Amino acid sequence: MPVSSLFTAIIGFFGVVVGAVISASVTIYVTSKQRKAANKRLRAEYYMEQKVEAMAELHAELEDCFQTVDDFIDEMSRTTPLSEYEENVEPKIESFHKTLMRHSIYLTEEQERALYDMKMQFGMIGADIEDYLTADDENWEKEPRTHQGNLRETWEEAKDQLKKEMDVPPQLRESDSSNK
Repeated sequence: MPVSSLFTAIIGFFGVVVGAVISASVTIYVTSKQRKAANKRLRAEYYMEQKVEAMAELHAELEDCFQTVDDFIDEMSRTTPLSEYEENVEPKIESFHKTLMRHSIYLTEEQERALYDMKMQFGMIGADIEDYLTADDENWEKEPRTHQGNLRETWEEAKDQLKKEMDVPPQLRESDSSNK
């Protein structure tokens, strides 16, 4: 009988060891999955925070540039020196362009199209202002030729695109569209 007791004890010991190994393996696996999920969540939060900051900066640059251009056009006269445009308006347009380039990675196709249209409008208006301010007396017209109407429409579209991004978190927007 002592051999069978010893055999039973050995089997019992190995059973406990195998059970402990399985339990430890499961615990390690579950802990690893939880840690990976937590890391993924933290990365998502970090990138979402970066995107929100980028969108806010882009919106602020858009508004600042638009207001500067719009105010300059309203106050511009035949006697306005070109240097005033170069000192006050051109830097704002350039700043908007740089901010757009820096944050374009965060933009959807729609947002990118709307903001690049805005950049193009700023460029066209800038060229029109320069033409108006540098025209000689023979080519001078009473009203400057500007794309101001297009500027407002394009500005509204760009604002709407940024507003959509800031109003609804992307994960909610995606789930809403898949439920329809």
